[in-house]
Amino acid sequence: MIESAGKVIAADLCKQMQKTLGLVFLTSEPSGTLMEQLKEGSLDIAVLAGEESHEDINKYFLGEDPWYFIFPKEFTLNQEKLTFEKLKLCGLPFIYHSKETADGGLLNEYFRKHNLYFPKVFEIQSNAFVYDLVGAGLGWSVSHMLGLMSHEKNTLNICPISDDFNPRKIYFCVRKDFDVRISNLVLDCVRGLIESLRAVKHDQ
Repeated sequence: MIESAGKVIAADLCKQMQKTLGLVFLTSEPSGTLMEQLKEGSLDIAVLAGEESHEDINKYFLGEDPWYFIFPKEFTLNQEKLTFEKLKLCGLPFIYHSKETADGGLLNEYFRKHNLYFPKVFEIQSNAFVYDLVGAGLGWSVSHMLGLMSHEKNTLNICPISDDFNPRKIYFCVRKDFDVRISNLVLDCVRGLIESLRAVKHDQ
C-alpha cells in the first residue's frame, strides 16, 4: 500500500488478517509502482491513490483525502485564502513530489492545467522526506490528511488549500484472477479502518 495509508492502517490490518491468512506480506511503494506490480501479477492487492485503471484489475473507491499546504513552523503568512499563485513569490522553493507517486502526478496535472511553474530544486518520493525537508526550512509543499495523520504536526505550519484542488481519491485494487473470498475479507477490513479514520477526523 502507499506510504500514507500504511502509516495509519497497516498495523491494524496485519493484526486483523494474521489469523485468517496465516502469512501476510506487506510492502510500501508509490501508487504508480503498485499499479505496475498489479498489472504484471507480482502483487495481488493494493491500496493506492490515482485514477489509473486496467482491464485485469477491479478497483473499489475507499474515500477522499483532502490536501493542505505545509510550511516550516517558523514561516508565517496571511493564511486566509492561500493559493498556489500567491505562493509563487513567498521566498521559499516548492518541494515537488516525484512523478512515480500519485501526489506528483496529480500536482503536475494541476500545474499544467493552471499554467503554474515553480523552479525545481527538490523532487522527493517519500512523504516522510518531504516533511523532513519542509520542517528543516528548505521549502514548502503540499500534503494530505492521511499523510499528516502519521506525522508529528508541531514541526510544520499546516494551512488549508483555497484553490479548486480536488481531494485525491484512495482505492482498493485487486487482480480479477485473485481469490475473491480473500480479497473481500481484506477489502472489508481496509474499508472499516478507513471509515474509522474519518470518524476520528470528524470528532477532532
